Amino acid sequence: MELRVLTIVLLSWLPYQFAFADITLNYTLLLNNSKQQLTYQIKNHQLMLSDSGSDRVNLFDQQKQQFISHDPESKKVSILNKEILEKRITQLKQKHKKQVTEVEQKLQQKLKDMSTKEQEVGASILNQIKYPDLYGEHTLLEVSKTSQSKTISKMECTVYQLSRKGELLKDYCVADRQKLSMSKDEYQTLRSFYHFDYTTQSSLMLAMGKSNFELVDYDEKNIPGIILEIISYKDKQIKQHLLLNDFHNKSLADDIFVISSSREE
Repeated sequence: MELRVLTIVLLSWLPYQFAFADITLNYTLLLNNSKQQLTYQIKNHQLMLSDSGSDRVNLFDQQKQQFISHDPESKKVSILNKEILEKRITQLKQKHKKQVTEVEQKLQQKLKDMSTKEQEVGASILNQIKYPDLYGEHTLLEVSKTSQSKTISKMECTVYQLSRKGELLKDYCVADRQKLSMSKDEYQTLRSFYHFDYTTQSSLMLAMGKSNFELVDYDEKNIPGIILEIISYKDKQIKQHLLLNDFHNKSLADDIFVISSSREE
């Protein structure tokens, strides 16, 4: 009798556990008095990203760790993966190295006529230029978890803050995946995309010698969950606002995740 009851309980529980279909996240992005809609569609370890401001179709494959962007008008396809990224980084570093050599030569001449304090400042600036990954402005970024919470799209999320030298740069509001009825696989795909996006952007900028960016690796900074809102500030004023409007767990067609890669940029 007890076994029968247990079986009935398990059977009644299974449909709920496996009712997760695919997931679609709809965001609004407010930037410079413009309004755009961003849509994330996740299925089978793939994430499709579309933007109302562009006709491009963008696909991230978690298992391949590859991002493909397709322009339907020109029929061109851009592919980005680890191998391609490393080649671009190498090219940018070579170009940046030439620029650094020129700056260093000019600075060395000026250092001779500078005071000790000015020389220290000059050496610090030179280190930032030569080794942006070690001495760049991004190394001063700090993330803190606050006691604040918000309700966005009827879901409670926790607020994290990003700052540099005491200046507030961003607010993140993050929710647990279960509040969106998101499966572990879908969550891992989304988190993998977050990491891929951070690695790509930060690596390219550092290769160009640019380190004054406001990007963070959510895993490294211990910000678990799904981003529901990002508010970016400049001089204490909101300069950009990303906000989740709604989401749904309806099944998505397989063919929307297929992009022909016959032509590449």
